[in-house]
Amino acid sequence: RRWRARPGLVVMKFGEELRSSVIAEYEWYYVNYDELKQYLKKAPGPHADEDTPADSSNGKSKKAKSQKREWTENDEAAFLQKLDEELDKVYTKTRVKTSEIQRRIIYEENKVGSLVKAMNQRGPNEQGPPEEAFLEREEYISDIIADVHDLAKFVQINYTAFYKIIKKHDKVTGWYLKPAWETRLKSKPFYREDYDRDVVKLSRLYDDVRTRGNPVKGDSAAGGTQGSFVRQTTK
Repeated sequence: RRWRARPGLVVMKFGEELRSSVIAEYEWYYVNYDELKQYLKKAPGPHADEDTPADSSNGKSKKAKSQKREWTENDEAAFLQKLDEELDKVYTKTRVKTSEIQRRIIYEENKVGSLVKAMNQRGPNEQGPPEEAFLEREEYISDIIADVHDLAKFVQINYTAFYKIIKKHDKVTGWYLKPAWETRLKSKPFYREDYDRDVVKLSRLYDDVRTRGNPVKGDSAAGGTQGSFVRQTTK
């Protein structure tokens, strides 16, 4: 039995989900899912477009099938070339943004370390670094965390797009591309970065800044629960 949505439930097709997930900074670097689907329209056999309703007209359906031709090696080569271009685009953007974030984290580690050191080494009658310096670091660290979150979303939606287009390709063409594509992905593994590690590192920096170098142990760190930390650092 085919799955049916319950009345009132809005089911979003993946193409719509991808378009609605676009983040401004990454607008030109997402997988061109719609264009890749156009390549597959030349494939033989039935392949109803997942983002548009199927035509119920028998006459039109028969005419469309009669116009289909066999998927050739040239078709496959053209599709693979476009797929490789899309992979290279996503991989390059991910590497560049990841490198930028890592440099910013290192910079903040040095700035926060200097502030905390100056605070701890101040004399009895010295005030130490100004409050504005700590507030500025809080803001910058929060921005980095938001960027890590956006990058992780970008990676996830593109990984899903590749998976879905390969699945669609194998279904409508009869050419089994998935094993070869997995090898291609391993050569440009844009999806393997450990963003949780960066968030943990940034949360510790944030904790040091908020507590002026005297972090509270346990879940009460950063002035509250971990949940409050996430809320305070979300754009």
